[in-house]
Amino acid sequence: MKRYGVALAILLAGSFVAGVYAMPSLVQLPDFKKVTSSTQQKQQYFIDFMLPKIEAANLQLLVTRQRIQHLAESYDRYGRIDKADQEWLQEIAEEYQVPPFQFKSRTLDISALLNRVDIIPPSLVLAQAINESAWGTSRFAQQANNIFGQWCFTPDCGLVPAQRPAGASYEVQKFPDVLASVDAYMYNLNTNPVFQPFRTLRAQLRASGQPLTGQSLVPGLMNYSQRHQDYIDSIQAGITNYNLAQYDNLNR
Repeated sequence: MKRYGVALAILLAGSFVAGVYAMPSLVQLPDFKKVTSSTQQKQQYFIDFMLPKIEAANLQLLVTRQRIQHLAESYDRYGRIDKADQEWLQEIAEEYQVPPFQFKSRTLDISALLNRVDIIPPSLVLAQAINESAWGTSRFAQQANNIFGQWCFTPDCGLVPAQRPAGASYEVQKFPDVLASVDAYMYNLNTNPVFQPFRTLRAQLRASGQPLTGQSLVPGLMNYSQRHQDYIDSIQAGITNYNLAQYDNLNR
């Protein structure tokens, strides 16, 4: 996933997420095990640490989504867009693994691309981060900046799980920093074929004018874990128990 460009950095100037992407030294994972406070304070510390990164990644998606929509509207109105804009759309289509645009018809069908370029509700991201990283204290979080339990399949691409079955070759992916983990997680949900049910639910909410909430989209993640329904139940419980729905109004 691409990080912020100049335009988005300007847009965010003065906001609480400004500079997050420009200063990698700010996004290294703290040692949450050394936080000396109550359990509730430790949990809030993790949420407060993760939330700006989630907000930043979602804003990147929103800005990209809005530019796609603007260019499609311009094309539909005038029958053309600049060469640079055509090239940008083709790059985004390739990045999000949808067929390239032909620029021959009277209108641009951007539905497949918009199905993939969209936000992930912060409550859902937080609930999965909590579940997968044990509030940022797991070995994979601390040693690999892997907050969401993502796998990779190239030798030495990450850490070998202690309980990996005999004959298995996957590793838990290592990321350079926390933002890279958030970006990769969102890209995974937005492109992986197994998460098409998640994207379909999200598109249906968009089409009906309903807000995107973590609780409404959790059922689309049945294949995120081998635990299937038990995993869905645990994520839904996390959103409720930790009052994470309050963060879903950060992005639309």
